[in-house]
Amino acid sequence: MAVKFTTKREEIRHWAEIRKAKPALDATTSATWPGVMSFEFGAGGDPVDPTLWDSFFAKLEAEGLGMLYEDNPESGERSDFFRFADRSEYRSAS
Repeated sequence: MAVKFTTKREEIRHWAEIRKAKPALDATTSATWPGVMSFEFGAGGDPVDPTLWDSFFAKLEAEGLGMLYEDNPESGERSDFFRFADRSEYRSAS
């Protein structure tokens, strides 16, 4: 598995667009709970609220996050694996 880390907006957006994923926040977002960043891959997943790319990237910046993702997995099949992680843990990789 080839896992990469990025903070680059165009790379994150490209990864999502290939998978027809849209930026989203966990549907439990409220004034006291800021919500969990995610992607909407279509019906059947956990409930999420779609958000705009600008809002999504603003939250990523505000929380000091980047994205770990799988690219060209060994199996040859496209992977939807991703996770948001603290930039300080992967600073040299971005």
